[in-house]
Amino acid sequence: MDDWEAIQELVKQVQNHQQWTDLGLDGAAERLEQAQDSLCRQLRPMLHKIIRRMVRSADDAEDILQEVLILVMRKLGNYDPNRAPFRYWVERVTIHEVHQHLRSQCRCREILETDLLDFLEDNEEQVSPIEREPSPDLAPDAVADRRERLHQILACARDSLDEDAYTVWHEYLINGTTQEDIALLMSRRVDWVRQTLHRARLKVAAAIVSHPAILNDEEIRTAIKRCQMSENPDDWLTEGELELLNQSLATHPRQSPGWRHTNLFRQACLKILKWVEISLLILYFPW
Repeated sequence: MDDWEAIQELVKQVQNHQQWTDLGLDGAAERLEQAQDSLCRQLRPMLHKIIRRMVRSADDAEDILQEVLILVMRKLGNYDPNRAPFRYWVERVTIHEVHQHLRSQCRCREILETDLLDFLEDNEEQVSPIEREPSPDLAPDAVADRRERLHQILACARDSLDEDAYTVWHEYLINGTTQEDIALLMSRRVDWVRQTLHRARLKVAAAIVSHPAILNDEEIRTAIKRCQMSENPDDWLTEGELELLNQSLATHPRQSPGWRHTNLFRQACLKILKWVEISLLILYFPW
């Protein structure tokens, strides 16, 4: 039995003891407290690893971990084991809590390391993209601007996607989780993860390009020119894609085209993001 299978059994015990406590059975409250303590001890290292992928500060990570554990114990009655494995449910709760915590502090979600190796494997310390970008040579205002844009990108993704699509998008692009591991996490086929990720990237790309606070008109026009000058013909915008982008730029505020042209517009947006001169955008849309 692996760690998550053991945790799944503990969850069942806690839920059973909670029901017996609610019925007023003798000794149920004490057994419930013991089961909750055991569950927290098992969950702590697993959740800490997830949080540290997104949060630079060890103190912040510990604070968030405590908040998550309290929230999980309080909301455990809402978890239905017939709908999804507990691992999937608790990881989504954790990701959401990290997002809320950092948002409340008015700063973007940060990544320390995306170490995908097992705890038992030796791993090398890696410097994450956040450690490299923004450059320390940048002025403080430039650093703040880039971080604010990252915060807005995350908000765009949250607003544009349903819960499952956001989980796939976030796990793959932010946490660095492989598509195969996401499929296991969500009890889905890898093909479903691949298709969901592709659609999510298209939707978020269109949301970013349509958001004037993330990209101004000049940045988009420059990206279009660079896209058309690429040595790879697959990068070039078609006449239809170019027309839709120009139409969006001509409206104030920017508007996406009607539903007949939605897919074409999204494809165009995903193409030009590769050429936007904001290195942190590339972090979220690796090519």
